[in-house]
Amino acid sequence: MNQIKKMEDYTKEEIGINPNDLEAIFAIDDYHFLSQTRNELAWLMENLVKNKIKNVIEIGTQFDGTLKVWESIIPQDGTIISIDKESRLKFDIAQSPKNLIFLQANSLKKETKEIVKEILKNCKIEKVDFLFIDGSHEGTQIEFELFKDFVKDGGIIAFHDIQ
Repeated sequence: MNQIKKMEDYTKEEIGINPNDLEAIFAIDDYHFLSQTRNELAWLMENLVKNKIKNVIEIGTQFDGTLKVWESIIPQDGTIISIDKESRLKFDIAQSPKNLIFLQANSLKKETKEIVKEILKNCKIEKVDFLFIDGSHEGTQIEFELFKDFVKDGGIIAFHDIQ
């Protein structure tokens, strides 16, 4: 029988970040906000690190907690395109040594897909390794249909808090 690991049971090599650093992200009330549980996020991070993700599309930035997590595990030459219809970022993406792009747009609109297509082209990225959908919740199927083709074969698509 498989036993569920707790966040503190992971090593830095497994999740790409020291578990205490991840715990610190959860603990800072006014800085980053994570709605995922510690264990589900650690499990996802372990799988992202194993798959050596480099380029990410995140739908639903909210208060940028997961954006900060993805930023901590992608390589220096990685890119994250984070989409949200409201700008509530607390993380100064300009300070990151990595290529972080925040797109304030409605993820349910075809126009947003076209903008993302242009961003990927400008960044010379054919496909991303990871698509994280945590956006409109009631429009998850639409977001999936719009953005799934940006993910490479064998890439990862994860959903959070869907209806």
